[in-house]
Parts: sequence; structure tokens; C-alpha cells
Amino acid sequence: MQKPSHKKRYDHGNLYAQASSRGVFSVRRKVAKESYSAIEDLYDILHPEITNAAELSAIKSLGVTVVGFSRFDERHCGAGPRTASISEKICSTSKPLEVGIGKLALFGSSLKARLALNLVSEELKAEANEFETLFAAMNFPLKPDYNGVEFTPHCSLALIFRDRLGHFTDNTTMNRLNLNKDSAMTSAASIILEPAR
Repeated sequence: MQKPSHKKRYDHGNLYAQASSRGVFSVRRKVAKESYSAIEDLYDILHPEITNAAELSAIKSLGVTVVGFSRFDERHCGAGPRTASISEKICSTSKPLEVGIGKLALFGSSLKARLALNLVSEELKAEANEFETLFAAMNFPLKPDYNGVEFTPHCSLALIFRDRLGHFTDNTTMNRLNLNKDSAMTSAASIILEPAR
């Protein structure tokens, strides 16, 4: 009698360790120090709404994920090209990048929802597309982005508590937050991102 087959369990921790040892990392651009004051102004207006509903991220940890680790499959983690070998082929990754500030929005899922600031940048979108093209050319295409089919540049600001997600899915709340954001950030229409890492 044939034994039932068991699918190999997806062990994210071991997979990440294997990938890291091979130099396969996500690609991020951190918010540059010269833009901290603009984020601080935004945090000041968010704080009353966020209290007991979400946890704000430390400003020095903020950034934009250009290529997330979730886009690498198991084959890529075990045998794919080092991220740095791809990044060094893309000229824009070595330079700071100024990006426009868009609206506040929700990203993620009901299990791990985040309040994020949309960023407006054709250059950043082009950079993400270059990564996709180069990985695919080496026969290691990236998996689809779980946030959607098209790359949407954003900076996650806060992790929303599950039992308070309904507060933020209410259009009235988000409209009010965006009006407050616009009034708080009148002097900053953009922020600077550090070179990609």
C-alpha cells in the first residue's frame, strides 16, 4: 500500500536564513534624515487617531520596499542571483531619490494591515520594473506583489491592531486623516529616500 504523500512544509525562517547566507535580500530605500521633520509633522497629527488603534513605526526605520522578500520563491532563495549583483546593474539604486507625497491608505491584509503613505514617483516605479526585468532575464522571475498587480510605492507608518481595523476602513476616517495630513505637511510636497540597499 502506497503511503500518502506529504507536501514539503514552507519554512519561512529557514528559507530566509538560506537566502540571507547567499546574499538574497529584499531591496529597500530608507527615508533620509533630512526628511525626518516632515514625517514628524505627520506623526503629530496622526497620534490622536492612532492611540489605542495602531502602533507607529520609529521614524528612523521608515522606508520603501522596492522588492519584497515575499517575491522570491524557494528556487530563487536556494539558487538565484545575489540581490547586489542585480542592484549594481541599475544606475538609479546608487543615488538618493526625491519622491512626491501622496495620500494615506491601507496596505496588507486583515491579519496584518498597515497605515501607509502613498509615494508618487515614476522613477521609483521604473526602478522596480528594472529589477523585475533583470531577475526574469536570469530565469528567476519575481512572484507577483501581494499588494497588487502593479508596484505601488508606499511607506508604512503604523501597524493597525486587528480589532481596530474597522475604524480605518471607514471612508470618513481616512478622508479626515488625509485632510489633516495635507494641512500638517503644507511645507513638504516630497521626501528624500536614501540609495537602495
